[in-house]
Amino acid sequence: IKNGIRLQPQIHGGLSNSPYRSGTPMLSFVVSLEKALELVLLNIKFHYDYVSSLNEFFRENISEYKNIILNTPKEGSPYIINMSILGCKTIELQKALSDLDVYVSTKSACCADNTSSRPVYGITKNRKAALSTLRISFSHKTTIEEIRGFLATFEICYRQLIL
Repeated sequence: IKNGIRLQPQIHGGLSNSPYRSGTPMLSFVVSLEKALELVLLNIKFHYDYVSSLNEFFRENISEYKNIILNTPKEGSPYIINMSILGCKTIELQKALSDLDVYVSTKSACCADNTSSRPVYGITKNRKAALSTLRISFSHKTTIEEIRGFLATFEICYRQLIL
């Protein structure tokens, strides 16, 4: 909490531990949080490097498509790739992929239907690119086989809808 900033309590009551929240934190929750953080941090570097390799593999393979713009910079988070597919109604592509059990997002959840992605527009300054985005997420549990499967399924849907 920055100096000079006054926060208002969200739950009013006793001030036993903090002026911002009444009540006493449950010891079991505190210990559970500690263990969860310990497990996450245990292999964080390994997971990051692994996901970075998946991201790079994906980028190399998706770059074969001339009308795809990768909006996520190479230096960005390896866990998410946002790409624009020019000349594509990505909601239709999303549905075609979903029909084949591949799930991607077209934009952030807070973005209204039939509107462009403001962050993508901010990056690209291209309304068409901002209207035709897909967001693909990776995790340390994603396998290279799943990426290959996505690329094969994407190729099928792409040929049906774009070409």
